[in-house]
Amino acid sequence: MIKIDNISFSYGKEKVLDRLTLEVAPGEIIAVLGASGSGKSTLLNILAGLLKPLTGSVKEKINTALVFQDYALFPNLSVLDNLKFVSKDQKAIEFWISKMNLKAEQNKKPNNLSGGQKQRVAVARALLCKPELLLMDEPFSNLDTAHKSKLRLTLKSLLKEQNQSTLIVTHDLEDAFSLADKIAILHQGKMVQCDSPEKIYQTPINKEVLKLSGPYTAVPLQDKLHYCRPEKLSLGEGENTFVARVTGTQFSGVFYKVYFQSQAAEGYFYHSSPINDDEVVLNINSKDLISF
Repeated sequence: MIKIDNISFSYGKEKVLDRLTLEVAPGEIIAVLGASGSGKSTLLNILAGLLKPLTGSVKEKINTALVFQDYALFPNLSVLDNLKFVSKDQKAIEFWISKMNLKAEQNKKPNNLSGGQKQRVAVARALLCKPELLLMDEPFSNLDTAHKSKLRLTLKSLLKEQNQSTLIVTHDLEDAFSLADKIAILHQGKMVQCDSPEKIYQTPINKEVLKLSGPYTAVPLQDKLHYCRPEKLSLGEGENTFVARVTGTQFSGVFYKVYFQSQAAEGYFYHSSPINDDEVVLNINSKDLISF
């Protein structure tokens, strides 16, 4: 178990991390999610040994390897030589070249690789270091949507197969939800909630977690403002009903987003076709309401 205990850090008078505590179990993948300036990168740099916390500690000295956002490959070296730079174990190098499907690219230099190939080289190089904790900084930010989806599946399967403890720093919800066993939400340097992706999405503990963990809609019921995820709203009478004015419809691929306003609340819900009515009746089940 890797324990991060009561870490604080400041840049001058600006507090960036505030008594942050986190545990990473063997083989566990944790995604740290937060807005810009929340302290994600500072936490990563502390774990990588690039910064020293002002208070607190990382329990037991741990061996880490960092996969940088821009891959940080040596441009003058081939894929094979980039891997040899961190390891002399030829069998291990061949193993990771095979695992990462890089055999055809092993003699190419980084400039001749796609973004996905560069990412696989960077991950292979990090794992050759046999880290106790693999650190990944915005791992898919430079990839297009199609490559992201495929690489996420490949990476998660690989990390689980190797029982590799991993901490991923990201602002991308899909990265967090598709890869992580747990999502740790950072807000203004504090760890607000650390839970399974399902609990983070379905039962956020406060509005900050609600905002950071996906789309949401305000719902005015019984003189109180509640919240819900847009997919939980439906047309027609139901357990909790309110009238809303349609303000616009937007095609989003699989569904249409139908925007509405009602009293002090506004938001959107999903529908299979455009809605041209000026006014609609919406309902939601009580179990799907999120209240603080």
